[in-house]
Amino acid sequence: MLHESVTPERISSAQALIRPHIRRTPVMQVDLGDFGGPALPVALKLELLQHSGSFRPAAPLPAS
Repeated sequence: MLHESVTPERISSAQALIRPHIRRTPVMQVDLGDFGGPALPVALKLELLQHSGSFRPAAPLPAS
């Protein structure tokens, strides 16, 4: 297995490769007190709305 350094350029390249396959998911602000916890603001990132149903869409894409 070849180990290559992670560089800003490689990150940008990977982003360009997977961008068309990723759905932007919303962030929902809620109060934990509404769910029986202490009254604290909580941000929920709704990754379950990805096409795959989870935050794993990059796995089947080819490595660059």
